[in-house]
Amino acid sequence: MLNDVKAGFTFVYDPESKVTDSNDGSSSTGRFITIRVSSGKEIRTKEEFIKQMAEVACLSFGFDPASDKGKAIKDIVKSDAFIDAVCPDGYKPWELESGGFTDEATKTLLGEDMKQQRLLGKAPKDPQPTEGKRTAQVLNSFLNHLGDRDEPMVTVATVGRHGFNALPNHPSLDRLKGKNPTETAENVDKYLVKKGETLKNTELSTERAAWLFDQELDNAIENCDSEFEADLVNGARTHRPTDKMKPEAVNRAIKDAMATYYDKLARKKANAWKVKEESEGRAVTAEDLNKKKTTLEGGYVTSRENRAKSALIRDMGAPEFVIADTNWGGPGDKTLFVIAPDPTTGEPIMWKKTLPPGSLRPAGRQWVDDEWEQIS
Repeated sequence: MLNDVKAGFTFVYDPESKVTDSNDGSSSTGRFITIRVSSGKEIRTKEEFIKQMAEVACLSFGFDPASDKGKAIKDIVKSDAFIDAVCPDGYKPWELESGGFTDEATKTLLGEDMKQQRLLGKAPKDPQPTEGKRTAQVLNSFLNHLGDRDEPMVTVATVGRHGFNALPNHPSLDRLKGKNPTETAENVDKYLVKKGETLKNTELSTERAAWLFDQELDNAIENCDSEFEADLVNGARTHRPTDKMKPEAVNRAIKDAMATYYDKLARKKANAWKVKEESEGRAVTAEDLNKKKTTLEGGYVTSRENRAKSALIRDMGAPEFVIADTNWGGPGDKTLFVIAPDPTTGEPIMWKKTLPPGSLRPAGRQWVDDEWEQIS
């Protein structure tokens, strides 16, 4: 019967399935759905799981589902004892984890045959490597373990966070692959680390720096709160580059030009939040209000910095090494994991690249600090 159950079910990734919680911190939609192979029936509820499992069991034993023996099988399948036995530790085949190819989804497909191979252990905390050094370690480990694989996709995971499809044969990785780990490390240093240092120290012409600055400010003004538009216009006039600039200085000029606008916008939004909270009977202290304002302002600034860095990467021709498809996105878009230098610091970091339009934003160092493993 066990083999019949394994053969009777599979799963598919549904990018539009809404989720309420995700391990990866990014997935508002997208989860794996258990599917009955013979009918394609989606199993999204406990009741449907019981029904489909009972049918598979009856077929395995050769019982008519409408017979007394068939009904007895269904009674067993829907019993608490059976559900507890096949769904340990909160595992629910009808409600798989969100955010990618997780242990639960793998368990559904492979059962006890699932194998996990460590690619790189969790980053040490004392001493903690820099994000750039750790990112290079992740890339080297990725290439050394998976670089000679023939498959276009290999299932990997950042343990406890997210499962996704590695792309070991993406063309961007070709120049990094060496004949041995030493040669691979030399290539990573040459084409990623050293290139990042060069980008960081590149002086952009006055015209080029001003053009990049104008692109960001024009976009901000076009989409701003009109109440504070004058602050953006004044910021653009005050901080527009008038001399050669390195990438970090361009990014800082953009940030400084928008500082007053974001301060006022965050205060306005925080005050509106306070009114809403109090209208619903929740008290808001001055500390609460200030914390909300700080959080909002930080989010605005980070989002704009990410846009500026993405523009710098694109304009300066920074190398981008695609390592994985994240499994995030919908029918019309997807998000890749890409390793590229941060042009303002020179350090390699991991980015999330959304296609279309090709925009980049930092993934966050928690991704490279995690333990990485291959699942098969």
